[in-house]
Amino acid sequence: MTPLVFTAEQILDLAPDASSARSGQGLASPRHWQGLGRNPEVLWGLCQGSGKTPYQVRIALPELATSCSCPSRKFPCKHALGLMFLAAAKPDAVAAAEPPEFVAEWLAKRNARVEKTAAKAKSDPAPPIPETAARTAKKREAQLGTGLRELKAWLEDLVGAGFANAAVREPAFWDAKARRLVDAQAPGLARAVGELAGIALRENDWPERLLRGLSPIYLAAEAFERAETLPVGLRADLFRAIGLPQRQEDVDLDAAVEDDWLCIGHASEDLERAVVHRTWLFGRNTGLRALILNFVPHGQPANPPALPGWSEFMRLGFYPGSLRQRALIVARGGNPVNSAAPEAVAGLAAELERLADAVSADPWLNRFPILVRARLARDGQGGWWLADENGAALPVEGEDLPLWQWYARSGGRDCTYSGEWDGERFRLLYGWPEVAP
Repeated sequence: MTPLVFTAEQILDLAPDASSARSGQGLASPRHWQGLGRNPEVLWGLCQGSGKTPYQVRIALPELATSCSCPSRKFPCKHALGLMFLAAAKPDAVAAAEPPEFVAEWLAKRNARVEKTAAKAKSDPAPPIPETAARTAKKREAQLGTGLRELKAWLEDLVGAGFANAAVREPAFWDAKARRLVDAQAPGLARAVGELAGIALRENDWPERLLRGLSPIYLAAEAFERAETLPVGLRADLFRAIGLPQRQEDVDLDAAVEDDWLCIGHASEDLERAVVHRTWLFGRNTGLRALILNFVPHGQPANPPALPGWSEFMRLGFYPGSLRQRALIVARGGNPVNSAAPEAVAGLAAELERLADAVSADPWLNRFPILVRARLARDGQGGWWLADENGAALPVEGEDLPLWQWYARSGGRDCTYSGEWDGERFRLLYGWPEVAP
């Protein structure tokens, strides 16, 4: 039987919140379980809750996708986390066995969905657009053009008159324009405008930050008027910023990249109708960094394609754009393995130079993966920073507890960290603390 190689740190990274993680750790004892078992594909058990019937818990290996019969809307729930914590700490408590019916049925349905998705990704290109659909697309394009011309004029009036002469510190001011952009089929710019209300209401240096936030929005409205003259990659960046859908059939499968892809972190963001889950991958041989996006309805499990700290040989195809960033998993060629930190990771100066090059290529880039050797530090006002040995530093966002946990694991020493930079702050996603000599 293949040993279970996931760690408590990796399980904590999957927890939806600190409360679920604590509750899961409280269930990591065989006394809470019956019918425990596993095989190379799945881990299972029955957890006694407050009701008469125990909850049926199933965990697909090695990606740790979970299913539980409990009514919780959190994914993974505390029961799934508890089973993973138990298996990681006491693998002998979960012996090899034939899966019971409730596990076999779930696994069969899940494998069928995976095969269906893979077949769809390899299917032939879509047939030509019917005449009625073409007319609808042309109407939407005209609607979008009108909406972006109105947005451009609104922004010019706003900046020309000055922020002091507008109700910029009223949420309704931004909400009204965001709704107009949704009606104009520009949901990406609608989200960008809606987020400006938070800057105007909460930040001390709000005028400067507000102007920085308005600039890429204006650039998109201006660029759309000459979209046909833009290079293909930059035009794809513009359409993504506006919020037009990126289609799988546009992925260049012939230029797909094979590599040993290391998962360097997960992040998620609530949208109006779904949650977008971001999975960042690092190619150990190519040095490329790839983004896998999953859009999941509220209340549904995320089922991330990879686990932070694990690497797997995969073939990725990239969506059109100035940068090769958003990708589609075309094929998987092996079992994931728990991996060490990437070798020869640079300091912050090199990462910021990469960031500058990326933004010059894609001016609407709003998330950038950082992989750096540095240490966590805390200033006198309680703020967290990521600092390297040369004195460069980035402000870190996040709750105190998980940051203190990372600090404790690293002992305040330099180690390899990965995360996202949003233009203002670094969000720590994963790390490889080193054992003190």
